[in-house]
Amino acid sequence: MKKLLLSVGMAGVLLLTLFSAAWAVDQVVVDHAAYLRTEPALDATKLKLVPSGEKLTVLDASNQYWQKVQTVDGIVGYITTNSYYVKPVTTPAEDSTVHNQLTRQLKKGDTGEEVKQVQQLLSQAGFYQGKLDGEFGALMEKAVIAFQTKYKLVTDGLVGPQTWAKLTAVAGDTTSPGSGGTNPDQLTRQLKKGDTGEEVKQVQQLLSQAGFYQGKLDGEFGALTEKAVIAFQTKYKLVTDGLVGPQTWAKLTAVAGDGATNPGTSTVTTKVLGKGTSWETTMYVIKGQEPGKTVWVSGGIHGNEVAGYKAALQVKDWQVGKGTLLVIPELNKSGIKNNKRNSPYGDLNRAFPQSTKETADNALAKAIWNEYLQYKPDYLLDLHEGYDYHVQNSASVGQSIIYYPKGDMKTYGEKLVAQLNRTTPSSKRFSVLRYPIGGSLARAAGIFGSPAAILETSSKDPLSTRVANQLTAVRMLLEHAGLDPVPVN
Repeated sequence: MKKLLLSVGMAGVLLLTLFSAAWAVDQVVVDHAAYLRTEPALDATKLKLVPSGEKLTVLDASNQYWQKVQTVDGIVGYITTNSYYVKPVTTPAEDSTVHNQLTRQLKKGDTGEEVKQVQQLLSQAGFYQGKLDGEFGALMEKAVIAFQTKYKLVTDGLVGPQTWAKLTAVAGDTTSPGSGGTNPDQLTRQLKKGDTGEEVKQVQQLLSQAGFYQGKLDGEFGALTEKAVIAFQTKYKLVTDGLVGPQTWAKLTAVAGDGATNPGTSTVTTKVLGKGTSWETTMYVIKGQEPGKTVWVSGGIHGNEVAGYKAALQVKDWQVGKGTLLVIPELNKSGIKNNKRNSPYGDLNRAFPQSTKETADNALAKAIWNEYLQYKPDYLLDLHEGYDYHVQNSASVGQSIIYYPKGDMKTYGEKLVAQLNRTTPSSKRFSVLRYPIGGSLARAAGIFGSPAAILETSSKDPLSTRVANQLTAVRMLLEHAGLDPVPVN
């Protein structure tokens, strides 16, 4: 019996060892900056903002919405499982093999494994940020031309023997930022805050040409240069570590060499509605550096619908590359403070015009509606919560998007629901509904010409899940509208 127990025990240890070894090598990579938190909850303390590109070791993935991870600098915490922010690291067996030669010249319109290999190499060299989908489209052609321009090749957008040879050489010499490796065609060293010299001055010149740096060209890598580097890396979706390594240098020379200007970081202004009143609230106007559409996002119109205003409070810190993002996170500030549905005037979401001849019913609704009329946004999304799942209880609109049939809001709604339902159990699935209720902000916006919708999550789900779904809805709308959002989770 003792021998049997010993054998079982040793087998258990062996299995545990093998399991632990397999588990320890599982990794994810941060695709968009996300917060590491002390607990698996959205309101838990933030340990650090993990930049895009950083790999994390997974310690526990048993939670559907959060995973326990360890950062490269040894910090252990929890990060979202949302695939927009964090993606699994592909193993070498999953990666495509890069051949020494091409079997054909590649051009726009081509597809296949060789096209995907070129995309991988262009991405490694810092020239391509698109999908590795094996489709030679306009974005890839632009990246090829930028690469050819940088390395003084024939700028025809075709990948032939010369471009392929140079591309494999450059990408092969490129190491990840922070590793200390450099490309001899580019820098002799990785540059960081505190460094000085001619190469620092060159970086300052390039950042200045690209529109990210307005300081002195003095060859001193100070706080202003570091800030400019991070802004550049953020815009072009590089690792935001403030270091100038091969990838940042390659992209910087490509952008500055092409005479591109900085679509840049957003400018943010605030406006206080109802200043001095019990319902005083703040509106955030976030403008990209390039023209584009205007999108309105609001939450908290019912003060007890927590996920809506929690999500909107995060969205106010986002940036956009194009257009204007309008955010009023807490429409019903007094209701939120008291965790009550209604405002001092009653149900705020029944106080907006029900025809083009009407106006809003009370001072708070009028203050909000005046902002709508001033901006006349191209899209409006109001964030709400229902008490149940619509698919189970038709009396509740929880887990739905309710659109006003104007413009392409139906198309957006269907895409959103398809995306959300990929990770939502069928018993709780989202639905697409039409016509927000009369007197609602979204219904009024639709009547006045803006494609508009209400997003309803279900208060039966964990708060972190609800907020994550709300943020997905906002991000997809901003992408749909072409605003090039830069979310921070």
